[in-house]
Amino acid sequence: MPNLIYRVVSTCGALGYGYPRESLQAALRGRVDAIICDGGSMDAGPYYLGTGGHYFEREAIKPDYLHMVQAGKKIGCPVILGSSGMAGGNRNLDRMIEIAREVFEELAIHDAKVAVIRSELDPEIVIRQYRKGALRPTGLGPSSANRRCARACLSARWAFIR
Repeated sequence: MPNLIYRVVSTCGALGYGYPRESLQAALRGRVDAIICDGGSMDAGPYYLGTGGHYFEREAIKPDYLHMVQAGKKIGCPVILGSSGMAGGNRNLDRMIEIAREVFEELAIHDAKVAVIRSELDPEIVIRQYRKGALRPTGLGPSSANRRCARACLSARWAFIR
């Protein structure tokens, strides 16, 4: 089996935090297979997922992403984002897709290959699976023996999801 080694450069912890442009330029010396960045994080808590709100302003996200795409275009490597839009819900992801389209238009990139993987769960499916007993806690969640607590937690999550 071949020993594959990929060299990736990560710009920052999340789009919108910013990063020194000269640091990215220095990191791009030599072979680079991809420029990557986490497009968000769960560190901000469930508020942004539940409300569809935005942790970073568009004016902070777009320049970070634009610079990454410029660099990727210049050296001919892909730019990869993970968990786009901070919370990862469809509304947050759709906002990042809009920003990406604006950046591609501004840079006259008309042949970009974009893959989008959505991960938002339909609340009705979650509730149906819970009622069937198909869900179990991960980590310190309520045990299935404590149905009352589990129902209360589900109601709280439902409020955030809806």
